Amino acid sequence: MEKSLRSIFLVILIAISAQATVTNSLERNQIWRVNAATDDQLQDLKDLQNTKTVEMWRYPQKVNEPILIHVPSEHIKFSENYLSDANITYKVTVENLDDVINQQKFRSKRAITNLDEFDYTVYHRLEEIQEWMNLMTDRFPFVSQQQIGLSYEGRPLNMLKIQKPSSGAPKPIIWIDALIHSGEWVTSASLMFIWKEILTKPQYSWIIDSLDWYIMPVLNVDGYVYSWTFNRFWRKTRSITGTSFCQGVDGNRNWDSHWSEASSPNTCSSTYHAAFAGSESEIRHLMRFITEQKEGIKAFITLHSYSQLILYPYCYARNTYTPDHDEQHQLAVNMSKAMYEVHQTVYTPAQGAKGLNCEDIFRYSFNINIKSMK
Repeated sequence: MEKSLRSIFLVILIAISAQATVTNSLERNQIWRVNAATDDQLQDLKDLQNTKTVEMWRYPQKVNEPILIHVPSEHIKFSENYLSDANITYKVTVENLDDVINQQKFRSKRAITNLDEFDYTVYHRLEEIQEWMNLMTDRFPFVSQQQIGLSYEGRPLNMLKIQKPSSGAPKPIIWIDALIHSGEWVTSASLMFIWKEILTKPQYSWIIDSLDWYIMPVLNVDGYVYSWTFNRFWRKTRSITGTSFCQGVDGNRNWDSHWSEASSPNTCSSTYHAAFAGSESEIRHLMRFITEQKEGIKAFITLHSYSQLILYPYCYARNTYTPDHDEQHQLAVNMSKAMYEVHQTVYTPAQGAKGLNCEDIFRYSFNINIKSMK
């Protein structure tokens, strides 16, 4: 296909694709691993992303950097022809995405009445995660539960406070949340497993002796329910955005700090920042809670998935640094080394703006994003 003809075809496709075409039915959808070997091929992949016929789980940025793309069944033939014309090689890594999703949704249908019976090897629906939170408060007298508000659809926004009694001065508080992006199921699963280990194994008691912890396993509760019942890859909140066909806001782009600087004004974009900062009920309630606790909270950690990164501020600007930049960088390096020692898995430490393109869509591994509280 001639370059000019391909460009014309892409314009037509963009015009008729108002939003990303990750269909609700994933039957016969596939995952491909693709690799751009030249700068021209890299541009071809960027043009393919702009057609909205496929979903790239990482925006193509570098030559010879393999990326995974989600190819809906109705666009397989077009994508095959497009990559063939561009001389881009690919490998099908998942033949039928629906089969994988169904396996992820497998779980025990037994009521959970004992913390020891909770299965950390499978994903859990929202009500089961809430049961886990209830059981944690029942088991440990120094663990309490607090509702910080309601979601857009009226669901409670619940968190756990892990505060072991201390006779001295108030201990520093660390906040950790998961699932601000509702399709990133592994973040909540990881958070619950980590805290099961910390609270049940004596060798980790020092972690709660010297610090208080506030944890929220599911921040985007509405989106998480929707990801189980309708669209496994749903990322945003479920608020009405004023259009008839695009719903929700990227909660991670809705904060009131440098709002709209690393996001999209397009309501159909996965990084849509909303009409104003703090528009989303979930983010608004959390901003209020954090502001009220700002004297005690010394670190804010949010869990994301895909790419195996440890990110620290800032994400909105590459050459703007926090006053404690060197300290945060060294902390990230130390974390990376410690995590490598366990399973020899590499987690790259980086400033957010340099470690990723803030327009990227990240999924399904485990990232740590540290927000400065200073």
